[in-house]
Amino acid sequence: MEAGTTPQTSKAVLQRVVEHWGAEAWSREHGPDE
Repeated sequence: MEAGTTPQTSKAVLQRVVEHWGAEAWSREHGPDE
């Protein structure tokens, strides 16, 4: 981990990455939601 990265920021970034990846996987499995 970088010295300037706080646990809160790291957790928030990780959560956004997981949400984005989850949306991509959902889109691939269930097709476009739009």
